[in-house]
Amino acid sequence: MATSPVDIDTSIAALTVSGLTLKALGAMQDAVDLRAGPLLMAAPAFMTDFEIRVDSFGSAAAKKTIFYTLNYRLYYLPIGAARGLYEVYPGLTTTIFAFWVAIANNDALTGTIDLTPLAPASDNWTVKDPADNDFFGCDLPLRVKDFFED
Repeated sequence: MATSPVDIDTSIAALTVSGLTLKALGAMQDAVDLRAGPLLMAAPAFMTDFEIRVDSFGSAAAKKTIFYTLNYRLYYLPIGAARGLYEVYPGLTTTIFAFWVAIANNDALTGTIDLTPLAPASDNWTVKDPADNDFFGCDLPLRVKDFFED
């Protein structure tokens, strides 16, 4: 299997997560609109932590495993929507867990052999969209493992 971040992203965007809209790379928004509810899309630093491990001898013919992280950003609610974090946090954490469950229960993700959710990353549970608007939310990294084929 050849690894494909775009195929993985397309598979993730096709998941059904109650109360969460998932956008593929081609449908990203500059200014996030939450009229349809919380939104998950690729973070600005979408691919990070790239690594290739050589699993056998043989230079070019050696078996290799590739690892990298795909970073998604969850936009839960605009800051200043007359709510504080203490009111938003229960729904925010419920949404995060619903996404993790959808990833864990999906055996049909295309483009990888293994996809592992990592701990959420945030500064005080706030994020910015590409237009510099503030939202309650966090980054949700997913660690990809696949066999490297060139």
